[in-house]
Amino acid sequence: MYPLIGPKYVATKKSHLGINTTLHHWSRCNIPFEVDGKAILPKKYTPYDRNAYGDDPEVLAQALSEVVIDFKFNEFQAAFVYYPTIDSMGHKYGPNAEETIFEVRMVDDVINGFLNDLEANDLASTTNFVIVSDHGMSDNFNRVRASLGTPTFSTFSF
Repeated sequence: MYPLIGPKYVATKKSHLGINTTLHHWSRCNIPFEVDGKAILPKKYTPYDRNAYGDDPEVLAQALSEVVIDFKFNEFQAAFVYYPTIDSMGHKYGPNAEETIFEVRMVDDVINGFLNDLEANDLASTTNFVIVSDHGMSDNFNRVRASLGTPTFSTFSF
């Protein structure tokens, strides 16, 4: 049995007897991953494009709509969709800022639409939906700033 390491599509393909996987807006999903001398790519993928997002949750909605269609016609059994904007807003404005909260609400609406689409296509009872994050956030800007004081920079020579 293969360990669950490497890209997610490789892990699903190796460990679950060839699960067809689709990745939407996933970093480097278009680069083959070599396992046992064979190059493996997901069956369907849309590489991550930083310029495609802006702050438009419609990009996420479109990707999730494609997932529903792919699942409905049994083309895929696993899908991974990346959406960076909540994280970006949190880093830029803070986790409790109006801009971040607005983005969370927008994504919540998109996910609600996705769940409704699953239900309308008789997929809700056979679909596992998981949201993951790479980290949490804390509003610590003022504490860090106070502890650092005024930044000073030195010139180094090597």
